[in-house]
Amino acid sequence: MEMYHVDDVYFSYGKNEVLRGVNLSVHQGDFLVFIGANGSGKSTFIKLLLGIERPDRGQILYRGEELSARTDFSKVSYVPQLAVSKYDFPITIRELVGLGLYGEKIAKEERAVRISDVLSLLNISHLEDRLYGALSGGQRQRVLIAKALISLPDVLILDEPTTGIDFKSRNALFRLLKHLHDVHHMTILMITHEMYLIEDLADEVYTLEDGVLERGVHDGGHLSI
Repeated sequence: MEMYHVDDVYFSYGKNEVLRGVNLSVHQGDFLVFIGANGSGKSTFIKLLLGIERPDRGQILYRGEELSARTDFSKVSYVPQLAVSKYDFPITIRELVGLGLYGEKIAKEERAVRISDVLSLLNISHLEDRLYGALSGGQRQRVLIAKALISLPDVLILDEPTTGIDFKSRNALFRLLKHLHDVHHMTILMITHEMYLIEDLADEVYTLEDGVLERGVHDGGHLSI
């Protein structure tokens, strides 16, 4: 099943053209990685897929229907960059992860089970009563991923998920993503700068450069597929 279909999409901020003629097809179970220099438009592209921004030209389909204000994104979960994910108010890990169930009409008992299950999956059950602001970078990232996964999404979108976390935490994150992809057949779209760590996990790698999205990795002006 095709989850996303991006057809000849252009997008600009004022006179600054960010994306030019972008095309992409995302099928259920795909693990796609996007790389590119800072400011190349990767995060903007994610915003378009999430319906936060709208294309100037072209169209984006989700499950065969063009994105609009009525699009149901309940099965799409997004993990933003850690640097922009700030919870300065006092909130426990269990409370924060539970926010991922907002709007779902489920019994109190099922809610508790879902929270406990996802905390266990991310190996952070021992942190459930800790405050988010007191955690390390790697712990915070796992909490945000738990919050994204608790809604049982079909699509998981991650923007630079390894920023600000140590090597051990990165490896744990990649093992989790591999499990979600291989065992649960989750569709994963991920922006990263650490291609050397993720290339063996991804089905396809795309490079965004000068507003153009191409399959493969640019190296010294060349494109390797």
